Amino acid sequence: MKILKAFIISFILTGFISAQEVVELKQPNSSKIVIKLMFNNGSMSDPSGKEGLTFTTASVISQGGTGDLSFSDIKEKIYPMAASYNSSVDKEVSIFTYAVHKDWLDEFYPILKGLILNPSFKESDFERVKINQQSYVDQVIRASSDEEYSKKALEDFLFRGTNYQHMVEGKSESVKSITLEDVKEHYKNYFTKNNLLIGIAGNYSEEFLNKLKSDLAQLPDTKPQIPQAPESKMPEGIEVEIIA
Repeated sequence: MKILKAFIISFILTGFISAQEVVELKQPNSSKIVIKLMFNNGSMSDPSGKEGLTFTTASVISQGGTGDLSFSDIKEKIYPMAASYNSSVDKEVSIFTYAVHKDWLDEFYPILKGLILNPSFKESDFERVKINQQSYVDQVIRASSDEEYSKKALEDFLFRGTNYQHMVEGKSESVKSITLEDVKEHYKNYFTKNNLLIGIAGNYSEEFLNKLKSDLAQLPDTKPQIPQAPESKMPEGIEVEIIA
């Protein structure tokens, strides 16, 4: 846990640099290897009317299959490895995290590679992800936690009229409008080798790191048009917003 925390802090402080830039935290005595792929592409890159598209795309990649394996096949294969992976999307970045015991790296790596380089983008995976996302923006966020909902409302208030205003997960109507073709196009245009920062920690070899870098160079070569982050709205005196 200490290794992972130190790695995350180093990863965040480094920030986005350039394509094929690597943040390393070597731990020769560790039994785990953690890989993070951070794309300089968050919800602020969502097209107008398609708010939530970056979240959908990352979710379909991490909760879908590869060219060779279905989502259920992958879960079955990684279970004995005690391996894990997930995606997270913020306003400015999207991060994929992969963790595996060093003894299982050779078996796990083809899955990692397939997920990020050759996502299957099956209609069934897309529909499953979209249903869960729609449920979240329509119901879960409103009903599960008043505190969390108030945070989202404050974000909306502070960044009103900017590309930071909407929830990372999108809006009710915008999520409905997202199609599988939108996801494929967004992957090609924004999850590219030109806006990627690689992070790796644990007990790995230089040979593996070089292979990882070489493989990730196969990502789309598109140069994404990342919008500028907005400035937050400054209050004029005391401002109150009542939410029913």
